[in-house]
Amino acid sequence: MNSLTLFTTIALAHVLAVMSPGPDFAMVTRQTLAHGQRAGLWTAWGIATGIIFHVAYGLFGLGWLIEKFPLLLDLLRYTGAAFLLYMGWGALRAQPVSALESNPDRTPAARENFRIGVLTNLL
Repeated sequence: MNSLTLFTTIALAHVLAVMSPGPDFAMVTRQTLAHGQRAGLWTAWGIATGIIFHVAYGLFGLGWLIEKFPLLLDLLRYTGAAFLLYMGWGALRAQPVSALESNPDRTPAARENFRIGVLTNLL
C-alpha cells in the first residue's frame, strides 16, 4: 500500500468518526430539548472549551506523562466511564415533561450548562 492510499484511508476514517454523533452531540441535544436554545449554546461552548484542553495536553505532553505513569490512563478511563454511566442512568430515570409542566425556575444557569459541556468533553 503506498503512502497516498494509506493517508486517504486514515483521513476518511477520521472524517467518518468526527461526523458520527457521540456523547457531545447527545448532551447538546439533551440540554437544548430540555432547557432551550440558550442552554444548548452554553453546553456547546463548554464542549469547545473541553476541546481546547485536549489540544493543550496533546501539545504539552500528556502522552509522555501517561507513558511514565500508566495508572493515570486507567484513572482517566474509569472516570470517563463513570461519568458516561451517570449520564445514562440519569437519562433512563428521566420522566417526560410536557411544555405545560415545564418550570423556568428549574432551567440551569449558564455556568451549569457550560460545566456540563466541559465535563462531557473531558471525560
